Amino acid sequence: IYYIQKTTTALGIGSMTLNGTTIYVASEPVSVDFEVSTNGGIDNGRAFCSYTLDNRRNSPFFETDSNRHEQTWSTLNAGNHNVNFQCVDRAFNRVTGNAQFNIVVDNNGPLITRVYNSGSSLQVVTNERSTCAYSTSSCSFDFASGVLLSGLDYYHTMPYNNGLTYKIKCRDIFGNMGSCLSVSGGY
Repeated sequence: IYYIQKTTTALGIGSMTLNGTTIYVASEPVSVDFEVSTNGGIDNGRAFCSYTLDNRRNSPFFETDSNRHEQTWSTLNAGNHNVNFQCVDRAFNRVTGNAQFNIVVDNNGPLITRVYNSGSSLQVVTNERSTCAYSTSSCSFDFASGVLLSGLDYYHTMPYNNGLTYKIKCRDIFGNMGSCLSVSGGY
């Protein structure tokens, strides 16, 4: 006696991570997690999946043979990456997919793009999320001993007195330090 089981729905991709994303990191190599979920097919999405990363050899996902498939790549470098994958269930239903993502290594400090006074405050704008500090002594001040500007991300504010020269430095979320900017105003 044997039983024939009919598939009522096609094997499909439920979700996937990374597709169309840009990952910002401070250094290489980069560790990236990729996950795909499957649905339908003979066993409610249970399938065996394999992938090809950047046209290299085909490999099975590290975790597969369920409806959730996971792979971690721990030695990726900056640039665009392409993942082609396919999943097959026990009835040989097959689904294919593709994900593309980009890795950008940020090893440059933030730039101060605009400085202007607003009453008794100085407004500092940066080109990336950062934290800024100032000193009135020299540009070689230690960031940790500087006076922090209020605000986060791109917009920062500090008190401002005419006649003083302020040395301003900003640091991004990866610890990259930008150039020092010397700002002074007249009466």
